[in-house]
Amino acid sequence: MDIDAVKRRRKELQDKINRNSSIWKPPIGKSKVRILPSKINPANPFIEIWWHWRIGNNSVICLKNNYGEKCPICEFASDLWKSDSKEDKETAKKLFANLRFYVPVAVRGAEQEGPKYWGIGQTVYDTLTTALEDSELGDFTDIASGRDVDIVVKAASETGKTYNSISAKFSYSNTVLHHDEVIIKKLLEEQKTVQELFPKPTFESCHELLEKWLNPTTEVVTDEEAATSEEGTTRHESHSSDVAPAESAGDDELSQRFAKLFKQKEKDS
Repeated sequence: MDIDAVKRRRKELQDKINRNSSIWKPPIGKSKVRILPSKINPANPFIEIWWHWRIGNNSVICLKNNYGEKCPICEFASDLWKSDSKEDKETAKKLFANLRFYVPVAVRGAEQEGPKYWGIGQTVYDTLTTALEDSELGDFTDIASGRDVDIVVKAASETGKTYNSISAKFSYSNTVLHHDEVIIKKLLEEQKTVQELFPKPTFESCHELLEKWLNPTTEVVTDEEAATSEEGTTRHESHSSDVAPAESAGDDELSQRFAKLFKQKEKDS
C-alpha cells in the first residue's frame, strides 16, 4: 500500500467537502440571506466565475476567461463554431463558457455556521444590482443598516420548466447583520478566496475531461456545481440562453476532430 497516496487522497476529499460546505444553494420554498461586505474585494461583493458547465456529469472553471490562459475546451468549441454544420454549432454552444456570480452571504437562521457563497445567474444578479438605482436602498451590505434578500425557489415540477425558478428581492426594512459580535467577526473574516472555493485546473486536466466526454467509458464523480441548474446563466459567445447541458458525445467524428486539432497545435508550437 502507498501510504502517502492514501493520505493525499484523503486530503483531496476533505478539501472538496470543505469547499462544498461553503457553497450555499437556496432550498425549494422561501429563504432569506444577508449579502456580506466582501473581504476579498470590499468595493464589489460579486465575484465573476466563468464555467464550462456540465460536460457530461462534470463542470470546470474556464482557463481562458478566468485566467487569460489557453483553454482546450474553448479552443475546441471555437473550432466547432467555425463549421458550416448546424450540429457542430449546437455542440459548440454547449461547450462555450458560462458566467456565474458568487456573493458572500449570511444565511438567516444559520449565521453561526459562518459565511457561505451563493451562486447566482445573470437574472438574479441583474435584479439585485439594478436595485441600487433606488437611492433609498443604500449599501445593502452595511452591517448596521443593510438589507436582507428574500428568496423564493419554485421547483421545476411546479412551473413546468426544466429547471428550478428563482426570484430574489431586497427586504423593505433595514436591519443589523447580527447582535453577536463574535458571529459578526466570523461572518466577515472567514470568507474563503476564489482559489480555495474553486481550485484552478490545469490545461491537461481540462483536456482530459473533454477527451473523456468525447470518448465516454466510465463516469467521473460529479462536482456539486455540475448539478446546479437555474435560469439566468450567461453563455459566453453563444447567442442562445436555452441550450441543453453537454451530455456525453460518444461521436467518433468529433473525437477525431479533437485529436486532429490538438495534434496540429502541437506541431505549430
